[in-house]
Amino acid sequence: MVKLSEMASFTLIEKIIRNHTNVSDNEIYPGNIVWVNLDLVTARDYAGPQVIDLFQQHYSGDIKMKTLILKVCDMHLMNKENH
Repeated sequence: MVKLSEMASFTLIEKIIRNHTNVSDNEIYPGNIVWVNLDLVTARDYAGPQVIDLFQQHYSGDIKMKTLILKVCDMHLMNKENH
């Protein structure tokens, strides 16, 4: 566990990234891209499947998928009562 005093110079988002990545502190700064270890990923019903397919095509050999993927349906279906 990281001590709070060691994280004083980081923003809240940088602290979250720091606790979920394997990179060193000097690699966490605005504009830099780092891989993070995610517990949960949400995907909309519209583009989620395409994003997952592209991710697996380009990164499946580099990344181990142990993340739960939650598909979120945000489409409003019309019926006789609400149209």
